[in-house]
Amino acid sequence: MLVAWCAKCGWAQLASCPIDGLHISGIVAVTLVPPTLSSSVPGTASSADEVLQVIDSLLAVVADETRSQGNPVARPRTAVSEGHANCLVSDALRDVPQGVALLNLNGVVEHANAALAALSALDTHSIVGQPLGEILRVELVDLPQILARVAAGVPWASKVVTTDDPTRCYWLTLCPSIALPPQVAIVALVADMSHEDSRSKQTLRQQANFDSTTGLPNRRYFCEFLDKCLPILRQRKISADIAFIDLDDFKHVNDYAGHANGDLLLQAMGQRIHSVLGPRAFVSRFGGDEFAVVLVDDDEQPHSLAPYERLRQALREPFPLSEAEAQMSVSIGVTRFPEHGQNFEELMAGADAAMYAAKSLGKNQVVQFSQDLQADIQARQQVRSKLRRALDDGEIELWFQPKVSAQTGQPVGCEALARWRTPSGEYIPPGRFVPVAEKTGLISPLGSKVFQLAAQQACVWRTEGLNTNIAVNVSPHQLRRPRFVEHLQQILDETGAQAEWFELEITENAVMEDVAHAVKTMNLLGDMGFRIAIDDFGTGYSSLSYLKTFKIHTLKIDLSFVRDLMRDKHSDAIVRSIISLGSGMKLTLVAEGVETEAQAEFLRREGCDILQGYLIGKPAPHDVYAQWLAAISVKPQQCPIA
Repeated sequence: MLVAWCAKCGWAQLASCPIDGLHISGIVAVTLVPPTLSSSVPGTASSADEVLQVIDSLLAVVADETRSQGNPVARPRTAVSEGHANCLVSDALRDVPQGVALLNLNGVVEHANAALAALSALDTHSIVGQPLGEILRVELVDLPQILARVAAGVPWASKVVTTDDPTRCYWLTLCPSIALPPQVAIVALVADMSHEDSRSKQTLRQQANFDSTTGLPNRRYFCEFLDKCLPILRQRKISADIAFIDLDDFKHVNDYAGHANGDLLLQAMGQRIHSVLGPRAFVSRFGGDEFAVVLVDDDEQPHSLAPYERLRQALREPFPLSEAEAQMSVSIGVTRFPEHGQNFEELMAGADAAMYAAKSLGKNQVVQFSQDLQADIQARQQVRSKLRRALDDGEIELWFQPKVSAQTGQPVGCEALARWRTPSGEYIPPGRFVPVAEKTGLISPLGSKVFQLAAQQACVWRTEGLNTNIAVNVSPHQLRRPRFVEHLQQILDETGAQAEWFELEITENAVMEDVAHAVKTMNLLGDMGFRIAIDDFGTGYSSLSYLKTFKIHTLKIDLSFVRDLMRDKHSDAIVRSIISLGSGMKLTLVAEGVETEAQAEFLRREGCDILQGYLIGKPAPHDVYAQWLAAISVKPQQCPIA
């Protein structure tokens, strides 16, 4: 029966032999291996339940066996002799990896297995008769109350630390057992957590300091390393480079080859950086598609950018992926310690500025920090601090650039463009403050301010009888905001404007950053009544199949293609293709950057719907635009805004 019970419960029977001294015919000793103890966390409640189940069931088997054979010592289950119970439990739990003890109501050990003896460095016989706390060298606060609650049927478990060695700790579980005699009613399970704690700490440190994808040090570890490294370099008068390495257009790998291949690429990228720069380089994955390097100078070779040029070229070699390969380029920014900065913040800012300079030069470049870049950093910082104030003080205003029908020249709306007018009356061009806003997190409040001003102006014009539609740009940062749609609705409610009066222009690349989120957001905006335009169409890398997924109304042909019309046959072909695509999908086609009549004629002939650019009119304040609107309604195509 015992063997059958073991099989039913999933416990493996390793050996069996008659038990000498029990004097009960038919009972055998078994070595049991529990099915899940080795895989579960030592000492957890589930493990305790399993051990208790074995104890209770084995004692029940003893009672059943003795009754079935008519043995005169047979007695009810709760009256099984303590000696027989101890022997049976001792043999049954001999190889359980956890320490097991039977306690009386005072916490004194009445029985213990070999595993508990090993934990306490005592033999089994020496343990019996001693309090469990003294055996484990732990202090159990409120032990009498705990034992009373356990005996009443409430299990207890906790991590306990030894009093003589704070690195040694156990997981202690105390449980009641109905199968034991009343005076031995508590089972104690003890698991050594010292090594488990060490492994856990190692795992936590690995997770905190290393990137899970590449195995390289992460941003946190890199920052700590550099911060601790600088004093040593300064003391020993050693120079070093800090370099930022940014993968150009990495997101397109994820878009087209999948995130699994993107991870493979990042792993291979890290390995190749290591192999090219060698053991002197501390390489980390700084985040996303960016790596960071500390490269200590070699006394045998003078400093140069040669290692980074070699790296740039090496990273241009194809990377094999799963059923594909990727050819990448990188933008590298380098700053020097101590020439370009004395502390962590200065060096990081310098490397970041140099890397962005490399990108602005067309990507796939290596740029070293310079004083010119330092001046640029300071200028950006000044613009940032002033822009925060400008948003609060009402220095941001809107100018409006008109849009007309390509066929009739009649006005069909305008685009709202932000202008920054300082208290002195000076206008700061968008090229100076919009990029700063994008890099410093101010682009979302700036975009919010623009839409608020556009809504207010639209309401004013409507009361004056000017029913013109307004296009407003939406930045990628705004599109990613969790409550972006609700925020627009709040502005509409506060101003009394209607969504149907506006067209929201979203760049193609902004849409492709998170297609699923973009589809959801754009569908919500469309349901509200907004028209949706894809701005700068043709400059991104999106799949044309996505166009049928988005709820869009307009495609805006990028001015880079319009500018080269009639001069570059490739631009001519691209514009024709975009117009044909948009027309086939029943979308409105807008060409921006129209500056000559020849360009306008080409677009008109090919079927473009709307023209926008200096040929039609420059951006102008709201009152100038209103005057132009009134004039052109009388004399179409003859009243450009100067």
